[in-house]
Amino acid sequence: MGEENIGLPVKISVEADLTKSCEQLAEATPKGCRKIAHLLWGKRDANVTRHKALTLAQTKMDVEKVLAGRLEYRDGELVQAGACSKTIGSEYWQRAIEQGVGNVAGNVRVAIQALADIPNDQVSDEDVAPDWFARWRREAEVVGDEDIQRLWGRLLAEEVKKPKSISYRTLDVLKNISISEANLFMKIAPFVIFGILPCNPANNEYPDNITTNDIIVLNNAGLIHQSTFGVRRSSGLKGVADGEDFTFVECGEVVFCEFLRSDEISISGLVLTDAGEQILKICDAKWFSVDSAGILWGHVQSYINPKKGFFRVYKMDRDRNIGEPVCEVDRS
Repeated sequence: MGEENIGLPVKISVEADLTKSCEQLAEATPKGCRKIAHLLWGKRDANVTRHKALTLAQTKMDVEKVLAGRLEYRDGELVQAGACSKTIGSEYWQRAIEQGVGNVAGNVRVAIQALADIPNDQVSDEDVAPDWFARWRREAEVVGDEDIQRLWGRLLAEEVKKPKSISYRTLDVLKNISISEANLFMKIAPFVIFGILPCNPANNEYPDNITTNDIIVLNNAGLIHQSTFGVRRSSGLKGVADGEDFTFVECGEVVFCEFLRSDEISISGLVLTDAGEQILKICDAKWFSVDSAGILWGHVQSYINPKKGFFRVYKMDRDRNIGEPVCEVDRS
């Protein structure tokens, strides 16, 4: 049986000071998952063989004995724990280690799940920078909330797919985000177009039930520039559908296309920070579907120019292919 068909267990590297074997998360080993294995184990040890599986099983047993206080790891060797080794301090560190290992395993599990169905040709051959992964792992040790883990794990998956796409600043922003701030960001995310939240902050006019206080909170969290009112244009986003040229804007899986009216479409509103734009790609927001495109349009049309003409609404799949038209919006 070749490497491609062997189940890939996920563990924290022995060389990372914390070691734990997690359950097998997938029978397949797509490229993205193998890259995570390389990060956790090191390339030299990443081949999943019978020897590796047996070594991993023994390592798991040894680690459990260390965590239970029956063995100690000193100068690269396992030795019997002393009679007085189990103190209040050692029990505290044992719990801390167990919690940190469990948190990292949970975050890695999210990343594995996010990468499981990604085609190999969509995953870069470039390695993730060791310093970037070390910082990600250090912060992942304290991320236990499942909602935040969904963000933190997907952030690792994005960096695995395209190294250097997630900045250190984004890691710093995300590590300080609270659950309530994350929920607020998911509240505005479905309306964001070209990195802009369509709105008129001068008149406190925002989509749906978004408030000025929400914007202040997101500004303080480093996700949006409250003081930066911007305009972005879609002159570079062009395509052809039904034999006609169009300019278009995307919002989730919804695509609004304007035919033969102008060379560009512009959106005005508040600009997301770079960290906000990167987190937008991996957040768990409830996006508008094409069936509710009319509701979405009602919230954003006041901030999109030109103001007249017909817009056709299309659905875009995960590969960014535009399908058949769903409906038309009359702006006349």
